[in-house]
Amino acid sequence: MHSWSRAWRWIAGMALVAALIAVVLLAGHAGSPALAQAAQTPGETPTEDELLETPTPTEETPTPMLTETPTVTRTETPGIPETDVPAGMSRTLIVVGEGRVQTSPDIATANIGVTAVETSVVSATQQVSETMAAVIEALMEEGVAPEDIQTTSYSINLIDGIFGPQQPDDDQPPRYQVTNSVQVTIRDIAAIGTTIDAAVEAGANQVFGVSFDLSNREERVLEAMEEAIENAEARAQHLADLTGTELGPIVSVSQVVGASPFFTAAEAALGAGGAGPGPISPGQLEITTQVQVAYELQ
Repeated sequence: MHSWSRAWRWIAGMALVAALIAVVLLAGHAGSPALAQAAQTPGETPTEDELLETPTPTEETPTPMLTETPTVTRTETPGIPETDVPAGMSRTLIVVGEGRVQTSPDIATANIGVTAVETSVVSATQQVSETMAAVIEALMEEGVAPEDIQTTSYSINLIDGIFGPQQPDDDQPPRYQVTNSVQVTIRDIAAIGTTIDAAVEAGANQVFGVSFDLSNREERVLEAMEEAIENAEARAQHLADLTGTELGPIVSVSQVVGASPFFTAAEAALGAGGAGPGPISPGQLEITTQVQVAYELQ
């Protein structure tokens, strides 16, 4: 009796071990296709071979990836023609115009001076002072206004002696030269000769730097600018015709730097001396100016 009891316990233990092994095998192959198929087909129990079957990995053909080639699209701005000029920039033509105006001067200026050389500086100074007073009085008698007489230089120089260019000489005392010069504006151009004659007769012994000018200079300068603008337009039109383009509106106008209006006229050359100046010809004055003008080309 006891032997049969042991046999049955041994059989039950072996059955339990077999069941545990089956459970382990089922857990290890839970993802196999056989088990999946068995789970989806009711009433069919997978065999041991199906449970132990190891799925063979399948190679999948890679799906080709499609890449897009970027395309460049040319955009055009409406209203702007296709030219070599960058967008936003306009073609321009820049020219320099010159204007010249000739006119007769109506005023003159002259430098009139008195110089004296004496051994006494006091004596030389007094002599020059008295003579210059007489010269100024003579100029005003000829119609020169006091405000048109301006002192330009006054000097006292030792011309020889101890500190002069010559060696000391006990027999000859040092001499001093005193000079007083004024600039005179003569507004009656026809009276320039008689005015200078009157100054020389009054004691002036230096006359130099006679020049001519205009009392209405700015008006003549504006006339020269007008002519310069007309000249610039004519030059620009000529260049446009040569290049087959058409002039547009003016973009900018400026006066050329370094070419400010200037006057050209001959100056009367008069040196020192007591004689009258003789005939003086004022001639013609020429006013010249330049402007730079930029035109837009259409």
